[in-house]
Amino acid sequence: MQAFIAAKNPGAGRRAAATIRKGVTLLMRHPEVGRISQSPFRNVRELVVGFGSSAYVVSCRFDGTEVVIMEVRHGRGIER
Repeated sequence: MQAFIAAKNPGAGRRAAATIRKGVTLLMRHPEVGRISQSPFRNVRELVVGFGSSAYVVSCRFDGTEVVIMEVRHGRGIER
């Protein structure tokens, strides 16, 4: 994701990656943070990570012992 953004704006790519990493760190410390996802998979949560006027959505599963990041996507059009 950083490389994709950095192709147009290297500074924004670095900032976006750092912001997403902070969100993932939060998930590692507090795995049940975020909203429950509408995913067909069980135990999936979504953490909305604000970035400028937009956001990224980190989808993860927590089985009680391990956090698995399933997806990071641009949150265009989502409500924070």
